[in-house]
Amino acid sequence: PPQESEPWKGVRPCFRYAPAPIQRQWKKGEFYQVEFYPVDKIISEDCLYLNVWTPAETSEERHPVMVWYHGGGFGSGSADEMPFDGEAFARRGIVLVTVGYRVNIFSA
Repeated sequence: PPQESEPWKGVRPCFRYAPAPIQRQWKKGEFYQVEFYPVDKIISEDCLYLNVWTPAETSEERHPVMVWYHGGGFGSGSADEMPFDGEAFARRGIVLVTVGYRVNIFSA
């Protein structure tokens, strides 16, 4: 069942992505592994997270927001796939949110 997160003060340190959802493990050298999973991924049922990139400035200016749900036909994929890194969006003034969700039998 869902659990409350532990509270924190200030900016929450986020230096790595959350685990990917449980799914088929790609063999080294397969196209999908080479293109999207260049390093071994950590997988877990604990995968329901958001990744958020924002522009660095702290002005009151509003920014466009893009929300990205990864592909994979509800069978594979994760919110941290390399092509969807939001740094380039943030540099251009766009807020990017990528969404982690369960896939495969865990998505039902």
